[in-house]
Amino acid sequence: GGGGGVNGGEEGTAAALEYCALVACILIDTQWPQFLLRETFNILDRSRNGVIEVQDLLALAFDGAAPGASAAAAAIREVDPHVDGYINYDKFMSLMGVQQ
Repeated sequence: GGGGGVNGGEEGTAAALEYCALVACILIDTQWPQFLLRETFNILDRSRNGVIEVQDLLALAFDGAAPGASAAAAAIREVDPHVDGYINYDKFMSLMGVQQ
């Protein structure tokens, strides 16, 4: 690990997911312009296949720590009502409180 940042392992994974949860709460509680939400979706869709999947979350790094596979899968399941294993743009916008 480096100095002063989020550590790897379980502690790093927990910190990264807590950070994601905080950012999600801020996004959900704020009315954001659709173009910013589209850009956020595009950033999270690391594989550029039109959906946010577990491997996209695994590609995120928080000061060198990325969420573990089980934590990333749990994050997707929590917001994936149809248990598809991914979040498409419409689901993402719905989570952000935007009616399509």
